[in-house]
Amino acid sequence: MTGETIVRRMHHPNVSYQPTLAEATRYLQTQLQRGDVLITLGAGNGWQVGESLLKLLAEPT
Repeated sequence: MTGETIVRRMHHPNVSYQPTLAEATRYLQTQLQRGDVLITLGAGNGWQVGESLLKLLAEPT
């Protein structure tokens, strides 16, 4: 069972599968708004998405 399979079977409009950590980071960067809270759960290196996103958000625009 893959993450993609789980998301496909969920049939929920607010669920998105991103195949790589970089794609997940870019996706979240476009979706999150001021005041949102991001919680990452899972095994492995999924926590890196949050770290990467923090670095992107800290960059001057």
